[in-house]
Amino acid sequence: MPVNDRNIEGAQIAFAGLAAHHWRAVLTGFPGSDNHWFLSCELCPWEGPKFWSHLRGRNGEPPSARRHKGGCIGEDKVRRLIPAYH
Repeated sequence: MPVNDRNIEGAQIAFAGLAAHHWRAVLTGFPGSDNHWFLSCELCPWEGPKFWSHLRGRNGEPPSARRHKGGCIGEDKVRRLIPAYH
């Protein structure tokens, strides 16, 4: 992505969201909302591509507690650990 004020602000918001939702970027910086981002789940060993736009929740709804295929640590535990999933 080109370096400009809008993209810098979007990247700062995305990285703060990753921290709040217990995700970590593995190989790259912020690719934009509608591009796959290779992430690591900080709650289990899963790694893979995700869209930032899918991780933050949509239309005022919380993000899905089913974080990724393979089950993670279970939806109830996810909701207890991360306030955004309530």
